[in-house]
Amino acid sequence: MSGAVVVDASILVKLFSHEKEKFVAEARKLYSLIKLGKLQAFAPTFVLVEVLNVLAVVKNFDEDRVNEALQRLKRLGIVFADLNIAETEKLTRLHYRYGVTAYDALYLLLATNLGCKLVTEDKKLLKIKKHCVGLKSLKL
Repeated sequence: MSGAVVVDASILVKLFSHEKEKFVAEARKLYSLIKLGKLQAFAPTFVLVEVLNVLAVVKNFDEDRVNEALQRLKRLGIVFADLNIAETEKLTRLHYRYGVTAYDALYLLLATNLGCKLVTEDKKLLKIKKHCVGLKSLKL
């Protein structure tokens, strides 16, 4: 695969998964392509907040492990993008059109702006085939 993708927290958390979760191997292959510069990856800066929350609350990582994970993500080569306040109407439109959280609409906004797919394992987002793709369907 070449080009660009947007990645969400459901994908980035897999980098730190030691459990028997689905698609961890595929996620690690994706990370490898990003790290080697063979695939450009983007994410809203807010993804760091979401990853922090999942690692701390769901995965029960302690503060040091969460900080280490966030540092690792920042070194991965992902381009982090902030919301352009001029695009709040477009963000709102995506939120209502697809019935997703405002946070998930932020990923969709970035993907539509870049003309690429959002790579996710979020079941609700995966129903939006026009904009989203899962790790299973991603050709790596």
